[in-house]
Amino acid sequence: MAKKKQKVTKKAAKKKASEPAAEAEVTSCSDQDLEAAAVVNTAGESAARFGEAFLAAIEARGIDIRELLNAAVTSLQHEGVGRDENAGRGLRRCRDLFIELDYNEMPYLRVVGKVVEVLTVHRRQSRGKDSCSAGDVFRVFLTEIQQHGPYDPEDYRLARPTRRGNVFNLARDPGKTMFNDRLKDLKEREWLTSAATTRSGGERGYRLSEDGRWLFNGWPEVDGLRNTPPPPQPTTE
Repeated sequence: MAKKKQKVTKKAAKKKASEPAAEAEVTSCSDQDLEAAAVVNTAGESAARFGEAFLAAIEARGIDIRELLNAAVTSLQHEGVGRDENAGRGLRRCRDLFIELDYNEMPYLRVVGKVVEVLTVHRRQSRGKDSCSAGDVFRVFLTEIQQHGPYDPEDYRLARPTRRGNVFNLARDPGKTMFNDRLKDLKEREWLTSAATTRSGGERGYRLSEDGRWLFNGWPEVDGLRNTPPPPQPTTE
């Protein structure tokens, strides 16, 4: 009887010993993977903020996303570093990557995005609205930050100002098409969203998405661009 009991115990022990192996097979995440997930969450879900198109652009340049996260784990996990500091570092990583990948001709996406942030957030009270058009952005490049765009303001200057005081032809190409394309690109990357939909189903105006507010809030200053609007320029008859 004792022998039979021992046999049953052996069988049970064998079965019990196999359970952790099966469980380990299901739970295949390594400690490093879990740490990476924690860091992404702690850093304001930084990797998730990039959008599929942006992540694809990173991978197209030969940057492995897992290696990127593991590097973030190594650099962010310091003794005594709190959640807020980790979040700030994660945001800086995102901005650095955005700038590295933003290599098209001027106007750069990062500058266009910052102009949208200034117009729709900081100047909202003076403008009376929380959205902007491609023309609004174009005007800022012509009047305030000419050095960040490829266009000479004199090429777009009107012979006579409009009744509203506009001194530029903002419907003229190539500037009009260029800024429309830049804003659409930022929208496709989910940094911007449409402000309104017309009766015909068209989209009108732009404002920052939640991710866009996260990215561009506190973005390093663009030379010549201020949060407050410049004084109105005198018009000549």
